[in-house]
Amino acid sequence: MSQHNDLIALDAIARYGHRCVLWPDRWSGLQLTCSLQWQIVPFTEASAASLPDTLGVYAFLIRPKLASLDLAYLMYIGKTDRTFRERFKEYLRERDSDQIRPKLLKILPQYPDHLYFAYAAVPPGHSSRDVEIALLHAFVPPGNDQLDAEFTRADKAFL
Repeated sequence: MSQHNDLIALDAIARYGHRCVLWPDRWSGLQLTCSLQWQIVPFTEASAASLPDTLGVYAFLIRPKLASLDLAYLMYIGKTDRTFRERFKEYLRERDSDQIRPKLLKILPQYPDHLYFAYAAVPPGHSSRDVEIALLHAFVPPGNDQLDAEFTRADKAFL
C-alpha cells in the first residue's frame, strides 16, 4: 500500500472512527422506571411528518444494512421536553448548519443513508431525564458528553 493510500485510510479512520464501550455489567444493571416501546425511522426530512407530538427519550443509530444482518450501532441518547417531531426537525437543521456541535458533526452528516432516529414515549408520571440517565449509564454512547463520574474517571485513566 502506498503512503498516499495510508493517508487516505488514516483520514477515513479519523472521520468515521468512534470509541465503542461494551460493558455487560452495565447492561444487566439497567433499571428503568417504565417500559419503553421503541419506534425507528430513517433520519430524513421525509420522516419528520410521521413523528408523534409526544415527549420521551430518543437515540441515533447507525444501521449499515449489509449482508442481511440486522445490526445497529448506538451513537447518541437524549430526552426531549419538546415533541419528538420538533426535536427531530431541530436536529435536521443542526445537521445542515455550520453551528453543529462537534460530537454530532461526527454523526449527523456522516451517515446520510444509514442514520436512524429511534424514539420512545415516556409515560406520564415518569421522568424522561431519569430514563435518559439510566440509558446513558447502561450504554455509554460515543456521541454523549454527559456520562457518569464512574465512567469519566475510568475514561481518563485508561482510554
